[in-house]
Amino acid sequence: AASTSNTPKHEKRKLSLREQQVLQLRHEINTEIRFKLRKKDCVDAIAFASYNGQLWISGFKPNPQLYVFHIGDQLLAINNIANIKSPADAQKFIKMCAGLFVEVTIKRLPLAGIFIVKRDFENQCLGLLRDGSSLLDIVPNSIASRSGIPSRPYTSHDDDSIFWIITEINFRPLSLISHKKYDETALLLNSVGLETSLLLQPSDFIAKIKKELKAMNNYRDYTLQ
Repeated sequence: AASTSNTPKHEKRKLSLREQQVLQLRHEINTEIRFKLRKKDCVDAIAFASYNGQLWISGFKPNPQLYVFHIGDQLLAINNIANIKSPADAQKFIKMCAGLFVEVTIKRLPLAGIFIVKRDFENQCLGLLRDGSSLLDIVPNSIASRSGIPSRPYTSHDDDSIFWIITEINFRPLSLISHKKYDETALLLNSVGLETSLLLQPSDFIAKIKKELKAMNNYRDYTLQ
């Protein structure tokens, strides 16, 4: 007699933790999110920069309470005060907040793309042509190409001078202004594990907020070194 089994022929594969993280962030991208944070954690602890008439998060001091943010989040409001014109005004509204908490409303990473690349074996080439964190091109038919990473940002409008910048690897932020003497990007790309997540943002955007960040006297406090 033929044996029977209760196991479905096409049982849905369980997502890995990394895949779940990527899917969650992909759902958040371009959506409005509000965070209620302690005022003392926010005062002079978040760096803002201007780009295209909007304010963006360009860095934050090392504090687990602030790790709800990503570099590249767009600032929409502080305590329901919208249309904030400058980084100085953003800092002012945080300090003016009455009480122990401040509400920060952001649009999650509206210019970004989040991707996951999967190696078949350790140290397999991903097909990323890069210079540091600058992703200059994608090798055709490579792992990166098959993972759906476009060779140019969505906002580039076929401008070849605009490329991707890797701003996070496996949800670990890369500093916009690095003083490390080694290739941090290569180290993280070759870390243990076959699955690697990449958060990518346009080079013209990153160059602008990086320039404003570096103009701050104490910019190193916000660069997550």
